[in-house]
Amino acid sequence: MTSETDKSDSTTQGTDEGAAPVSFPEVEGKQSSQGEAPLDRVYDLTVPVTVELGRTSLSVQDVLKLAPGAVVELDHPSETPVNLYVHGKRVAKGEIVVVADFYAIRITSVGD
Repeated sequence: MTSETDKSDSTTQGTDEGAAPVSFPEVEGKQSSQGEAPLDRVYDLTVPVTVELGRTSLSVQDVLKLAPGAVVELDHPSETPVNLYVHGKRVAKGEIVVVADFYAIRITSVGD
């Protein structure tokens, strides 16, 4: 059971007592001491990019049977777009193409 003094000691909700306005420093368009914008340093970072053709599950017995020439069927139909992940997050879809004997992805949609 709470008394009247207990109720008056509880924190007040919905009042501005002790609250002060918050101000944040300007970021947009500012130059650093070296003369570059804050995001310029981020542009040269490299991030992992992965293209997922499909997935499957195999029993340990089937994995042990794998040999050159074995075919592992994936759950992704060949006519559907593949997913492109940046740092583990899907950011685009596309189709597999070959460019100068290397596999590549032609982006068909971004952010879906």
